[in-house]
Parts: sequence; structure tokens; C-alpha cells
Amino acid sequence: ESEAVGLPAGELLAAARAMEEEERRDRAREGLAAVACGATLAEFHAALQEGEAAGLAHDELEIARAALAVEEQFLVARQVLEDAVRSRDMSELRAALEQGSRVGLQGYELFDAERVLAEEEVKISVKSQLKDALLKKVWSTEEQIDALKDAIAEARSAGLDIMDIERAKWFLEFEERQHEARQALAKAIQTSRLEDLRAAIEGGREAGLKATELLPAQELIAESYKPAAREMLAEAVASTDIEQLKRAIAHGEAVGISELGLKNARHVLEVEERKVDARSRIFKLVGDGSSPYILPMPSNTDPGEGYTIGELRAAAKFGEVSGLADDELGHVRVVLRAEERKILARKRLGGAEEARSIEMLEVAIAEGDAAHLLERE
Repeated sequence: ESEAVGLPAGELLAAARAMEEEERRDRAREGLAAVACGATLAEFHAALQEGEAAGLAHDELEIARAALAVEEQFLVARQVLEDAVRSRDMSELRAALEQGSRVGLQGYELFDAERVLAEEEVKISVKSQLKDALLKKVWSTEEQIDALKDAIAEARSAGLDIMDIERAKWFLEFEERQHEARQALAKAIQTSRLEDLRAAIEGGREAGLKATELLPAQELIAESYKPAAREMLAEAVASTDIEQLKRAIAHGEAVGISELGLKNARHVLEVEERKVDARSRIFKLVGDGSSPYILPMPSNTDPGEGYTIGELRAAAKFGEVSGLADDELGHVRVVLRAEERKILARKRLGGAEEARSIEMLEVAIAEGDAAHLLERE
């Protein structure tokens, strides 16, 4: 309508820009409204940044920032709860629950911490009731088990609560399972048979042994796999195949090959991935050179369309430093030389036109034809 009544082009352009800016603000508002209904912090930050870039009003952004601050408080409180549950430290659990309640987390989000705290409190109670037996930790494991058996027998004869006795029995069974698991581990380590080691490790896990107690057996298993892993790495390095290198490195990591042992394979992988990137850049600009030399730009396009001379130079240079062979760089170099010849021909045409010399013009036109310049050039 504005064009129909003959408004100046400048006013039309300004109006179009204003309309685009307002549409961007509308989209930014919609984005903020969407993340307010539930989104990750990254999405929240992205929506807020878009709102700022779109120029939303201060009060609109403040509301979004306040909502983001609340979400960040929730995130911190959840992380504190998760860390406390993992540590099972009663002080940390109580502090985490207090923080979660204060920031307004839902009850189901506090459940795990409350459960773990209750479990730890029960453990304290059990330890207190059985302190006479449990305090004798200076004894060997066998003596400790015997002491617990005696304590349970005395508890029965004294008529203590059945639940106290059952808790003591559970602890006794736990100690017996761990003692048997440790004995199995020691025997498996002595024989060094893979089948025995695997079974002993699994039994130790089921008995609740600490990771440090399982480590010697796990290291023996890992050592048995390392020679094959090193051979796999060497074959992958020799092949320079990217997928084979990735598999060999992952396997080496899994069986405990040191970073020094993985260094060469990682380096070769990095080099080969860089080569793939270099080939991709060249292919996007000039193809693979399998056909006779044809410029990627159609002959009727204007100079400067398609790729630029800078892009060609950068792709050729990146290919060289990435270690591509000369035959892989040949096609892009041919195209680059052709484009550089075009640039030189255009300069000569410009100089001949300024000099208004027929002889120079004839030479420049011949050079332009040889360089495949467009007819209108």
C-alpha cells in the first residue's frame, strides 16, 4: 500500500526494518513464554539472550531473569541433594533437605534424601544397641563374627526386642558374606585364573565390598587384556582408518592402557580427522576433480559468486598443513591458478582501458579470453 501511494524508498525500508524488529521481539516473547513452562537452563539462557538481542523492554527481561534465578536455585538445591545422597553424610543430608525445602522443591524431590537420612539414622541406632560387640574392631574378622554371634545369643536369652535381634543378625550375615568374599578374592588372586577372578569380583560386589578391595583382582584381569589391546592399537595406527583407531583407543581405555600408550594412536586419529576435514572443505568448493577441469561457477555467473579466491587459498593451505598428498591437492590448485589468472586478466583489462591503448587492449582481451573471463567482462 505504501508503495502504491509512492512513499520514498528510504521510508519503506525503515518501515520494513521496524516491522522485522517488532516481529523478532514477538518471537522472543513467545520463546520466553515457552521456556517458562518448562525447559533446561541452557534453553532458558538462550531465550533470555534472544530477548535481550531483540530489544525487549526492561520489565519483560527482569521477569525472565527472576524466573531464571529461581530455576538456578532449584538446580543448585537438587545438586546439593544428589551429592548428599551420594555421600550419605547425615549432616550434609539434613542441610540439603533444609535448603531444598527453603527454595520450594516438591516433596518427591526430597524423598531420596529423606529415605537415605532415615536409613543412616537406623544404622546409628543399630550401632548404639550393639556397641559392646561392634566396638571390638581390634579383633580379626573371625573374632568379630564370633563376638556378634555371642551378642545375639545373649540378646535372645535376655528377651530383647525381636527387631533388635534381627538387625544384629543382618549385620552378622553381612559380615560373614564379606568375609567369604574376601577369602574368595584372595584365593583367585593367588591362582590368577580369569574365571576365578571374575567370579570373585562379582561375589565381592554382591557382598558390598569397597571398590578398593576389588581393585587388585580387576587389575590382574586388565593386565591380561593389555597385550592384545596394544596390538590392536598398533594395527589401527598402521591402517590409519579413523573408525578402527577410535575402536582401538576406546578398547585401550577400557582395559587400562596408559595415556602414554594411547598417545600415538590419538595423534594419528587427530591427523586423519584433520585430513577428512581438509578434503571436505576442498570438495565443497571444487569437487573431487574426477572430471576434466570445470569451474564450479557456471560460465554465465558474475565474478565473486560461488566461492572466493580467499576461500580457495585457505582450503589449499589447510590441505597442505593437514598432510594431504599432492594428488589430492592438484584439483584445488588448478582451480586456484585459474582464478588467480582471471584476477590478473581483469587488472590488465582495467589498465588497458585507463591507458586507452589499442595494443594494450588487444593483449588484455586475449589474456581475458585465455583466462575464460565472461563476455561482458
